[in-house]
Amino acid sequence: MDEVRQIVESYKTIKAKTQYLKNYLEHVDATYKKSSDLLFRAAQIPRDAMWNDPNIINILEMGERQRVIFDEMSSLHSHTVSKDIDDLMVHINEEINLIEKDLGDIIKLNNTRMEQIEQTKNQHRNSWVKGFDPWITDIKLKLAIKNMYQIKETNDLKVYSKMNMYNDKLKYTQEMYLSIISNFIKIQRSLFLNMSDSLNFQIQPNDEPEKYFDAVGEENNEKKECKIISAYNGLIESMSKDLIKSNITVYKNLEPVKYGLVKIKKGFTGDWILLFVAVTKSNWLHLFDFSPLGTSLDKYSQLLFKLKNNLNRGIVSIFDFKKDSMTFVDERNLSNLADEIKDNIDKVINSIYLSVDLRNKNIKLEKDKLIISIDDKYQSGFSSLFGMNIIRLKSFTLTNCYELFFSMTKKNEIPKEETIVEEEFVEEEIPEFIKPKEKIIKVDEENPWVSD
Repeated sequence: MDEVRQIVESYKTIKAKTQYLKNYLEHVDATYKKSSDLLFRAAQIPRDAMWNDPNIINILEMGERQRVIFDEMSSLHSHTVSKDIDDLMVHINEEINLIEKDLGDIIKLNNTRMEQIEQTKNQHRNSWVKGFDPWITDIKLKLAIKNMYQIKETNDLKVYSKMNMYNDKLKYTQEMYLSIISNFIKIQRSLFLNMSDSLNFQIQPNDEPEKYFDAVGEENNEKKECKIISAYNGLIESMSKDLIKSNITVYKNLEPVKYGLVKIKKGFTGDWILLFVAVTKSNWLHLFDFSPLGTSLDKYSQLLFKLKNNLNRGIVSIFDFKKDSMTFVDERNLSNLADEIKDNIDKVINSIYLSVDLRNKNIKLEKDKLIISIDDKYQSGFSSLFGMNIIRLKSFTLTNCYELFFSMTKKNEIPKEETIVEEEFVEEEIPEFIKPKEKIIKVDEENPWVSD
């Protein structure tokens, strides 16, 4: 009985620690959200639109990357660590209630026998006081004591028969608690690694006067890029006017909500191949063959060799992640590799391996195997039974797997400030000081895609 009570006390200790951890993480999450909000406000501080200071641009981009990281960490905490804590609290309460019920039944039986002993003891005492024959009451008292010890022995056997089960469940609960702490530390480590990466830019010295995007001068890359952007904006503006009239929402920012590298299973029993994945705000998933980038990725050759290792196996074991686990350096290089492919996406845009509309799809996560499965909600029973039309994506780290899963399952609602509205279409005049003296270039000549 004492051993069982010790187990109950151990459960209560874990419960108290878990509650403390829950409160602590709520404050950490509040820090993430507050930091994200302050970084967003900082980016809104007014500045001269004519500046082309690369250092200020780098600082703003750094702040935006950090803001996105804080948002992702907050979402990751809410959907992983916080959820695991809630599950653990439910599990602990269930186990405590189960053990206390078992103990309650035993204590109830023991109390009944103790009452019988007390009753027979009083009867035996009265037989002496009132002159009755104590022989009968003596036998009843001995019998009550004997029954008490028999019940105690039976109850002890019941308890000891369940001790292994109690200990195993307690050990499992302790492992759940330690797993939560481990996942929290991994997320924190990922946060600071990503924060460190966001600081990788070089300060530009002021060796020459600042140049402005619209400055008159010889044709250079900066001016060419400006023309490309102007032509693109003009084309989008023209197209958006027609779409908005048809009540179609047009986004200003079409950057993917999540991207990275995954393995995808080729067919039902086929091999696993390495691809670049991107999930967009329109709830589409795209997979790219990035081999056209060729030698430009040679600096990642060791990492790519490790990622492609064992790709030819048709079956992925639950132990693969432990054998091929990524080092901290590997995780950083994996993030850098994904960024480089994304920055050169125009070079692989014609190498799409597969595109999937994630709406009306069943998306499941096998976090122990780092696998995400996608299938149709309304596929036939035959197809569902034999795994037809199922896409399996395997990630390389737990954090990336969670982030990819939540980007696929979360409904991407576009903030109002990221949508184009009809009131935004304002004709802008060309400032006098940047107009060429020899010839006045009309807007429609500079940008032939603009329609009246």
